Parts: sequence; C-alpha cells; structure tokens
Amino acid sequence: MKIAIYHKAFDSIFSLPRNEQKAFLGMINKAREDSTMASLHLEPISTFRDKQLRTMRITQKYRAILRAPDTGDTYTVLHTGNHDEAMAWAENKMFEWNPRTESYQVFTAAEGLPEAKAAAPAAGESSDPDAGQAFEAYSDEQLLDLGVPPELLPAARGVKDADDLERLYDHLPIEALESLSMLLDGTDYHLLVQTIAEGKTGEASEDAQRASGNNLRSFLPLDSEDLIDKMLAGELAKWKVFLHPTQRKLVTTQAKGPTKVTGGAGTGKTVAALHRTKWLQDHSAPAAGQDIVFTTFTRTLARNLSEDAAQLGIRTDRVRIVAFDELFRELARDYGLLTGHQRVVGVNGARSSVELFNEVLDGGLAMDYDAGFLAAEYEEVKCFHDLRDRRAYFDVSRRGRGVGLTRKGRIEVWRAFEAYDELKAKRNLVDRYELINDLTRYLNEQGERPFRHLVADEVQDFTNVELRLLRALVPEE
Repeated sequence: MKIAIYHKAFDSIFSLPRNEQKAFLGMINKAREDSTMASLHLEPISTFRDKQLRTMRITQKYRAILRAPDTGDTYTVLHTGNHDEAMAWAENKMFEWNPRTESYQVFTAAEGLPEAKAAAPAAGESSDPDAGQAFEAYSDEQLLDLGVPPELLPAARGVKDADDLERLYDHLPIEALESLSMLLDGTDYHLLVQTIAEGKTGEASEDAQRASGNNLRSFLPLDSEDLIDKMLAGELAKWKVFLHPTQRKLVTTQAKGPTKVTGGAGTGKTVAALHRTKWLQDHSAPAAGQDIVFTTFTRTLARNLSEDAAQLGIRTDRVRIVAFDELFRELARDYGLLTGHQRVVGVNGARSSVELFNEVLDGGLAMDYDAGFLAAEYEEVKCFHDLRDRRAYFDVSRRGRGVGLTRKGRIEVWRAFEAYDELKAKRNLVDRYELINDLTRYLNEQGERPFRHLVADEVQDFTNVELRLLRALVPEE
C-alpha cells in the first residue's frame, strides 16, 4: 500500500493531540507495509457520497479519512479528527481527477454546500447566470478551465462578491478557489489559464500527469521511510513540500542568465528562493568549497533562513547563506582591498559619512551645501556611477537629485569629495559604497568569480552599486 497526503490534511494532523499524532503515524507506517492488516480498520461508510472514502481508526476517539484508489494501491490521507467531526467532514466530500488541470481535487458535493443546493446542469446544458453575478462574463467552459468542478458550476454562478466566495472556502478545490478569488481582484482571465497550463505536464497518460506541478501543489506521495520519519519528528512543514506551480516552475527552470522574481508580500518568494537554492545544489556538479551563495540584505533574516535551509537539506559545504554586508567585507579582505586596520564608514562604531562631511566643512571648506547634501551626492552620484575623477563628475547626469548644480557648484562639491577622501585615509576609513565599487571592479578586471550560482532575496532593498557586485560574483551564464 502506498500513501499520499493532501496538503490540507497537514493542518488536521498537527492539530491532533501529541499521542494521537504518534498513533496516526504509526498506523500509516503499518499501512505502507500491509494494507490488509485488520488492525487498520479501513472501513467504507454507507453515508459517504464518495464510495471510495474510508475511515481508519487512530484511537478509539480519533479517525483518519482516506481515499481508496480506483486503480492501483495509493491511498490518500485527506483529513484527521475526532470521530464525529471527521465523519461530518467526509460525508459530502468528493475526490476526483480533473483532466483540465491535471490534478486531483477535493471538494464538497453540491448538496453539502452551505448555501444553494442547486443541482448540476444536465449534460450539454449551460447553467443560467443571473444578472449581477460576479462571474456572468465567463462561460461555463471558461470556469471549468479554471478548475471549477462541473458539479459546482451553479455554486460558482451564485457568487455575487468576495463574501459569497469566502463561504465556499472549505468547499472548492484550491485552484478553483484561487482563480475565482483572483478574478474578483481583477486578474486577467487568460493569465490564470496560462498559469494552470504552465503547471501541466503536457503528457498524454494520466499516470504521467500525476507528476504535474498542479497536482504536486496539493498532494505529496509519502514514498520513502525518510519522509515518514520527518513527519514523526514534526519536520515536514508544508512549505518544504507543497509548491504552487508557478513557484515550482521558477525553482526548476534551466535559466540562461539572471532571473528576477517579483510578487506581493506573502506570495512565497523567499520559499521559492530556498527551494531554488536546494535545486541548484542537487542539480549541479559539486565544486571545491562553497560554490552557491544565498544572500539577503539583513543579518537577522540570513540567520533565520539558515535554520530553514538546514531543515530543507541545504548543505553548508556547498551553500553559503550570508547577509550582504558580511559577504562583501569578507571578500574585500580576501582580495586585499580591506586591510585589518581599516574600518568601513558608519559600521561598528565608525563615524558616518555625514559626520565626516561635517568635519570637512568645519575644517574651513566654505560652500553653500550642508553635510547631508554632500553625503547623499557622494553616494547617489559619485558611487552610483562609480566616478573616478572630476571630469567624469562634470559630465554625469544628476537627474532626480532635486538640487541643480552649476559648473562652479560641481567644482566645489568635488573639492569636498577630495577632502572627504583625505580625511578617510587619515582615519583608516573606507566608504561602504566606494569599497563595493572597488571590489566589483577588481572581480571584473581579474576575471574572478567567487561563486557559480547566486540567489539574492529581498532584492528591492539593494542599490545599483550593490546589484553590480552581485552580478560580478558569478559567471554570466
């Protein structure tokens, strides 16, 4: 007997009391060895709408709901709970293969829905959308292509607004619920259909289609003792195994160059980034030392991600997870660009650039610009464009700086830059952006590439100066 698990079943399993969790997982181990064992108590229930659903006794009080296969020997765990709650959950649940999405679906039969109990339209007929309904602009075929089961077309047609759809949250298949929610939010229908298509295998046989991204987002085959052990240890968190098809495509893509991934907060970018790192580790030949770097902007986030990475099986001998500031300073030391007695401006107690420019002005350099303006000009113009001399500064565009400078003004500002550089040298200080530029230039001129693969999280926090260094850390291919 093989076992698969439905993603929503995770929540019900981990809501069980601890002893019942252990009992459930013990029963699953037994089932994998021999599904005919009487002690499993796999029983059909006459009141269940789906006649392939079975109950499995966990303890006297608790039950698991499994779906027996139509063919083959893979049983799918759909839910766990106390006896009465589990029986009520399963009474009107259906488990069906949807060829349009290449995925199994769990949904509530029409008569079990909380609102309308309209029957499904007869074969060949179209349901009659009422005026003012949320999805009246879409045909039945279009809604079916979004994963709505034929039996639930009338329920989808009855949705007037987001509140109506929310009442169907526990009753619609996940891809249908997601697509309908996004339609209400204004997402283009064709984009949703394209996303579903990208999660399909393109294979003809149903057996091959079961490996589709759409199916794997909700159903995990528990096909190894290792996975069972991780469940027993509470290590098999949902984010580690269930990926949205869009995430899975990004994780496994054979990229030809840099790829930027964007999305709103909470859409799973960091999870996808960690899985991508694991995929790179598993699908590239090992090199000497750490050849994959995962960097992010804050040290705290890097520490937290290191813990998640270890649980995902990311190896520290191959992968370096490090905050950007720690990474660039370490590399600068390795290449002799930052000596032991030098400190970086504004780091570890060193004075900030504004404080240093104030010293420059207090030293008798008279001009109409304050220290804050000069520090920002140094960072946002000189370092942003990696300007090396006064002539380059005279020629560069300062668009967006808000304060115009005449040629005389630029001469004065460059004189302040020179005084700032002299003061830094006297104090054994180096400007942060200046050091990043020096490191980027060194790597490019020497043809040095410290890593083979780079994953950068929270990339919106990086400036152009920092992004240029990220580009230089790995080969362009």
